[in-house]
Amino acid sequence: MKIKGIVEEIIYMNEENHYTVAVVDSENNYITIVGYGYGLKLGDQVELEGEFIFHDLYGEQFKFSSFLMIMPNTQESILKFLSSGSIKGIGPSTAEKILYKFGEEALDIINYNPNELLKINGIGKSKLKQIIESYADVVGNRDTIMFLQSIDVGSSFINKIIKQYGKKSREIITNNPYQLYDDIDGIGFVKADAIALKMGIEKDSIFRMRSFIKHYLYESSYNGNAYLYLKDLLNYISKLLELDKSIIENEVKELIIKGDLVQEIDDKIKIYLSSIYNSEVQVASKLMAINSFEAYKNINTNSINELIESFQSNERIKLNSEQIKAINSALKNKITIITGGPGTGKTTIIKAIVDISKCFDLKVNLTAPTGRAAKRMEESTGSEAKTIHRLLEYQYVEDLNILSFNKNEEDPLKADVIIVDESSMVDVTLINHLLKAIPLDTKLVVIGDVDQLPSIGPGDVLNDVIESGFFETIRLTDIYRQGENSLIVLNAHRINNGKMPEMNEKDGDFFVIQYNKQREILDNLISLVSERLPKFYKFDPVKDIQIIAPIKNGMLGTKNINEVMQKTLNPQNGSKSEIQFQNKRFRAGDKVMQFRNNYNIQWLDRDTYLRGSGIFNGEIGYIETIDEVRKSMIVIFDEYKEVAFEYKDLNDIELSYAITIHKSQGSEFNAVIIPISFIPPKMASKNLLYTAVSRGKNLVVIIGDNKYLKQMIDSGNKDKRNSGLVDQFKKFELLSES
Repeated sequence: MKIKGIVEEIIYMNEENHYTVAVVDSENNYITIVGYGYGLKLGDQVELEGEFIFHDLYGEQFKFSSFLMIMPNTQESILKFLSSGSIKGIGPSTAEKILYKFGEEALDIINYNPNELLKINGIGKSKLKQIIESYADVVGNRDTIMFLQSIDVGSSFINKIIKQYGKKSREIITNNPYQLYDDIDGIGFVKADAIALKMGIEKDSIFRMRSFIKHYLYESSYNGNAYLYLKDLLNYISKLLELDKSIIENEVKELIIKGDLVQEIDDKIKIYLSSIYNSEVQVASKLMAINSFEAYKNINTNSINELIESFQSNERIKLNSEQIKAINSALKNKITIITGGPGTGKTTIIKAIVDISKCFDLKVNLTAPTGRAAKRMEESTGSEAKTIHRLLEYQYVEDLNILSFNKNEEDPLKADVIIVDESSMVDVTLINHLLKAIPLDTKLVVIGDVDQLPSIGPGDVLNDVIESGFFETIRLTDIYRQGENSLIVLNAHRINNGKMPEMNEKDGDFFVIQYNKQREILDNLISLVSERLPKFYKFDPVKDIQIIAPIKNGMLGTKNINEVMQKTLNPQNGSKSEIQFQNKRFRAGDKVMQFRNNYNIQWLDRDTYLRGSGIFNGEIGYIETIDEVRKSMIVIFDEYKEVAFEYKDLNDIELSYAITIHKSQGSEFNAVIIPISFIPPKMASKNLLYTAVSRGKNLVVIIGDNKYLKQMIDSGNKDKRNSGLVDQFKKFELLSES
């Protein structure tokens, strides 16, 4: 429903997200309104769309989802507008004088013939100048807001747009609405396109075509592709935009001339976003340079084996020949790649490299792409480990949508050895930033499981570096970590080798429970998580058990399972606070995941009371409290990071009783349950299942249809992506030989 009125009082307004509690006079009926009201001021005449709600503490309120500003058009509304204090030089007394003199023409007088105000007692030339300048600012801002509202821009984006473009907002957007896609964080192509079409932009506008070409390549990069073949790109876009391929090809050429895209030609024509192409070139160049440069500190390589023996004695372990070879290579060579599946001793190798490096007085930096992976490095080695972002001292300027790193070529990292774990998750853009900060005389050790799912972002860095053949690579094949009666590690390797898992041993840790119907699978999944596993294994159903699903949608997708598990494990009992955001409902006690990097959000360390910033894609937390009035909630990540989420941040949070396999990378869980039924053929890959199984520490349960389980294992690895890094290595090899 809609209501109209004049803003009489602003009770509360959040400076960051502009969540507002105010009182509106609607035909002498005073109504409390709540919602996001960027630009609302005392005296504003508005039309609000929303619904009446009843709050237990504050009574009846009108919760508005959108509002439109209306220029005052009655004597009463003009008086309230002029008396509000928004216009410098006009107070309540002067406002009454202006209205008495000019009536309903008062605003036109101020706007078009302001010198007439000099006829008002108390307004001289100095005050008139102040009024004119202030009125222009207020009305100009209102006009911009009204324009943006008229083209369906939400209040959260209005703030960002005005900060970005200022007084030129209307001019810039009218000229090219797709500029919003390039400049405003959160406005994707779909939103910019909707705005443009509402403004009457033609479907074959060059701005639209160019923006969509970049958008399509960007979206493809988050399916892992560093480039697309020109033929495929033209086929896709001409079909989606219903335009002739020759027209699209002309715009691709224009974007290449502008420098937004890069064309590479071998047997076919490849089209890159220039930023991704530059990353590939720079990664190849820097790795080749590091590998050929002499280390800063020379060490006595003859004593390495003696120190390895000492390490084994201290740790009371016996290293196999592959592990010894890996440790030697890491200490002797400039670049070493170590790859192996779960249980092959990668963690032990990291600890050995760290301990032996200390004997040579080498400074070691440990890093990984995720907080959980970095934490595991730290726990296993006893040395500090950081995420790549933190190691590089990231800074994110939200207003400009710029992510930068303090550590780079100009201020590099100070380390003799840098060890990167879980490197299969690192895309070409992030590894480029890391390499920029690594001095040429530093040793680099890259560790990961090449058979796991590759990064979500562009490229296939670990695989490409290995496939290039230019760097010392050790493949770990012997299973090193295998507890008595444990099948988890063994079965991960069996799946990777295309074999069905061994299962269902008494008192075992790997089970396959056969059901064919999705309803049966879901019902038994609920029973396992809520009753059977907690009762038998003493697992906490929320913190110890993680459901990992191959797909997002459908009965056995993460979206539906999360809703079902929330009702089962954390039901509303009348006393729990909760918050609704779009189609998501969060409740105190829920398990949630951050699924988009938020570089600026602040957190408090509950142990040290120190503050930090940044919550990253894939971090899991638990909702502690919810403030229903201010639409905010407190989430605890990693048991110590307290984060206050405002309403605007909730778009980046999802329930995480169930997560996708991609989101599980870099993490380990006490118990993992994997529901398996029909999976789209292009997603039914062996490495998807292998990655999911290898996330389990103490228990893995696959529940579902054996037909689809076998289909995944037999299908091989299907995540083949377009990456040109190997070709870039070859180019540098040819240059060095010429």
